[in-house]
Amino acid sequence: MPRRSPTQELSSLRKHRVWSKPELSIGPLVEAMRKNLAARANASAGLEDAWAALAPPELRDSGVVGALSAGGILTIKASNSSAKFEIEVWLRGGGEAALRSACTRTLQRVRVK
Repeated sequence: MPRRSPTQELSSLRKHRVWSKPELSIGPLVEAMRKNLAARANASAGLEDAWAALAPPELRDSGVVGALSAGGILTIKASNSSAKFEIEVWLRGGGEAALRSACTRTLQRVRVK
C-alpha cells in the first residue's frame, strides 16, 4: 500500500472537514419555547385557566396550580397554611367537582400543599 505524502493527507482532511455555520436566527429558540409552553399547558390540562375562572377571588392569588400527575392527582400550592385551609374548604364545598368538569383529562383528586 503506497504511503501518501503529508500534502495529500492534509488535502484529504480539508476535503472531508465540514464546518457548520452558526445559527444566527432566533427561530429554533422560539420553537423550543413554544413546545415547552405547550407541554406545560398540556401537563395541567387547562386547569390553570379553570382555577382562574372558578376559584373565588380571595383564593385565586393564594393558590397556584401545579402539574396534574399521571394518576389524576392535581397539586395546588398554597401560599400559607390559612390559604391551604380555605382552599380545602372551597374544594370540599363543590370546587373539586367544578374543577373536575373543567378538566380535559381525568381528575381523581386535588391535593393542596
